[in-house]
Amino acid sequence: MHTVEATDRLLRDYASAPQATLDGEVLETFLNLVEERMGATPAVSSFLQGLERTATV
Repeated sequence: MHTVEATDRLLRDYASAPQATLDGEVLETFLNLVEERMGATPAVSSFLQGLERTATV
């Protein structure tokens, strides 16, 4: 089974309120895909966030 199909099935059948946090640099196209499939924009963090004066992701 392709991973997209498995993820769709998991979210559809077993997750009532899915949430996701992505770490690091994330492509805009991937963020759009996750938002489309989950219905919400995931949080994005960086491992180094907080070590710099201005955290950028």
